[in-house]
Amino acid sequence: MFKPASPEQAMLRQQFLESKETTAWLRFSMAGCATIAVYDTIITLSDEIELVWKRNLWTFPALLYFGNRYVTLATVLLTSYTVSPFHSSSSDAV
Repeated sequence: MFKPASPEQAMLRQQFLESKETTAWLRFSMAGCATIAVYDTIITLSDEIELVWKRNLWTFPALLYFGNRYVTLATVLLTSYTVSPFHSSSSDAV
């Protein structure tokens, strides 16, 4: 016969469902951030080539610009991949 859930089990079930919802929102948010970052890189690439790449690339401001622009882009993309359902971690296998 079916046994009703105890209050502890009901609380754990509710926490689990809230955790799943939070994870879904995190995934959607990171996908949105990655989309905006890639879009920004694409639409400003022609200006970047004209204003930055055609000058001396080994100056401090140029290195600071590239570090800020592309390290940030790489971080957003890698974080998006890490929280995406396409990335399998050892905790998902359990």
